Amino acid sequence: SHDDIDAKTFHSRCDNQGSTMTIILSNNNYLFGGYTAIPWTSDNSNKSDTTAFLFTLTNPHGIPPTKYCINPTVAENAVRHYSTFDPIF
Repeated sequence: SHDDIDAKTFHSRCDNQGSTMTIILSNNNYLFGGYTAIPWTSDNSNKSDTTAFLFTLTNPHGIPPTKYCINPTVAENAVRHYSTFDPIF
C-alpha cells in the first residue's frame, strides 16, 4: 500500500497474502525496503526466511542501489510478525 497506515491496517491488508516487497519512502525522499517470501501473520513470533533481504535505492550516504541478503546464521529470525508493529526485518 502507498497509504500512511498503522500496524493494524497493515496486517488486515497484508496478512496471509503471500510474498511481499515492502517499499518505504522516508520523509527525506530516501527509498528502501525489504522482501520476505513468508506471508505476514499476526501471531507475535519470529519467522525463518533464508530468502529475505533488505535493499536501498536512494539514501543519504550516496550508496548505489544495493541488496543486503540475510545472514544465514540468523535467518531463523529474518522477520517478526507482531500484530502491533509494521513489518520488521
